[in-house]
Amino acid sequence: MNLKIGIIQGRLTEAPPGRLQWSPNDYKPEFKTAKALGFEYLELFSERIYNPENPLWNKKKIKELKESCLIKNKLIFYSFVDDYILKNKIDDKLESYYQNLILILNQLKIKILTVPFYGINKINKKNYKNYLKFIIFISKKCSKSNIKLCIESNMSPDLFFIIKKSVKKNFYITFDTGNRILLKRDLVQDLIAFNKSIKHIHIKDKDHTKKNVQLGRGLVNFKSLFLNLKKIDYSGGITFETTRGKNSIISAKNNLLFIKKLL
Repeated sequence: MNLKIGIIQGRLTEAPPGRLQWSPNDYKPEFKTAKALGFEYLELFSERIYNPENPLWNKKKIKELKESCLIKNKLIFYSFVDDYILKNKIDDKLESYYQNLILILNQLKIKILTVPFYGINKINKKNYKNYLKFIIFISKKCSKSNIKLCIESNMSPDLFFIIKKSVKKNFYITFDTGNRILLKRDLVQDLIAFNKSIKHIHIKDKDHTKKNVQLGRGLVNFKSLFLNLKKIDYSGGITFETTRGKNSIISAKNNLLFIKKLL
């Protein structure tokens, strides 16, 4: 498998108590750490509540991002996940937000945009038609910038392909191992059903209490997962959305070694 392995921004920095998804104020050191550990990219993200300090929203800091990532540490810009949608309703303002976001991602040559339809915008069989117009809008904007649109959702493969018939082009799935292992459906069967529609993967492990744990210590059968990724000939990115544990860098190192043994 030709895989790119990355980690979500902020997971290589100690965070405030109770903050798993957290953007550090000093974002530059993480690029150096990521390179030293053997990651190929940091997956950038935007917060649920607009954060003006996020380098994404500042032209000068975007230039610094490029320098820290591409020049100093020889990493790549690959994927981006937008958490802003988790707390903001679909309206004209949100469409304007995405139009601006996609332009910025294009500047960074981001390949994958993950839009998580959880929170107040959780998609299900009863409400999915309410989201079609919005998804088609984002899909078209992404296509113009050569960005693959991946939605992240716990929806069934059946519902995904129903929506895909309406969206038609540039509509894929980000497969999240930690979220899907808690569902009643079988994770591997879902993986096989989605097949080539999987264009990105978020890797994490969870236990019976739904706690994010070190890879291999929870419910996910990673050996089976990677065997079946080979069967569907998956080639793309896998982003660690793993817990920091007692020490963020040691945890990331151990998780990376765990996955590389399976490849």
